Amino acid sequence: MSQDALFDRIVELCGFSAYVGPGAVRRALAEAGQEADGGPEAYRAALPALKRRLEVYVSEDDAAARLKKIETFLGGVEARGGAVAPTPAGQQGDDETQWGKRRFGRTVQILKSARGKLDPKD
Repeated sequence: MSQDALFDRIVELCGFSAYVGPGAVRRALAEAGQEADGGPEAYRAALPALKRRLEVYVSEDDAAARLKKIETFLGGVEARGGAVAPTPAGQQGDDETQWGKRRFGRTVQILKSARGKLDPKD
């Protein structure tokens, strides 16, 4: 198993941006006295610290939902003997990126629908 793949998937499941995520996960691991190459057990030990970091950015309910996804993922990794399954199609990208894509798409739709309806003389 690639420890980098495990780390990257945990960062992705947290839903942090690519800028914030890696540092937040590393700090949570360090607070728990763990290292990123410690396997699923290290991330389980870091869950309380990770929860505190998540709650800075999202609601308590959202943080709990994200932690549940992480726990489910870690259980799957353990069941597969440490193998990290690929990210399911359509679930890649952090929440901020997905929000930006949706927002951009909506803006484009609005602009297209307004095309021809606006008089440049106004």
